[in-house]
Amino acid sequence: MRLLLVPLFLASFPVGLAARAYEVRTVGGWERELRGEVVVRTSGVPSKVFFRLERVPGGRYRNAAQNLTLSPRCEILDPSGQPTGLDAGLCPVDPDKPVLRIPVKREDPRAILPLRRGLVDMDLDGDGVLNERGYILVTETAIFVVAYSPRTRLLKFDFVRLGDPQKVRIVQTLRRYQVQVVP
Repeated sequence: MRLLLVPLFLASFPVGLAARAYEVRTVGGWERELRGEVVVRTSGVPSKVFFRLERVPGGRYRNAAQNLTLSPRCEILDPSGQPTGLDAGLCPVDPDKPVLRIPVKREDPRAILPLRRGLVDMDLDGDGVLNERGYILVTETAIFVVAYSPRTRLLKFDFVRLGDPQKVRIVQTLRRYQVQVVP
């Protein structure tokens, strides 16, 4: 699997969260296991509320399910309301940053996934659209992609591929999203 990272700059849309609330639902997708490149197991991703963000005083946003407080650009805030230098893994609206610094473990701020801004040159979600805008990290054994609709700038899908083809087992997950905005 080859992914192309192309720098991308957007200036015509407002940056980050602005609405009173956001509800993000999974609306399909799949999880599958591969042996080499042969699919040996596939299961669907159920439709459900994945997470909600609600604006709280001070222009911040609260994700109660994950016990997180976020800035309008989906930066994780500490208990005093200061940015931690880390970002939420999924933001309902494109935060328009050059890099997302997503924590792997909350207790270890050095363990991060740095997803870079770019375009994905593959149709990972199967809708026929190439060059989705979003954030990408490709390593020897993993691929992480978070994509946003170019038209609405709302969260569209995420894709994760984990495993080493040399060691035979690979797990892939694709989740499609629908974002309901409460003005």
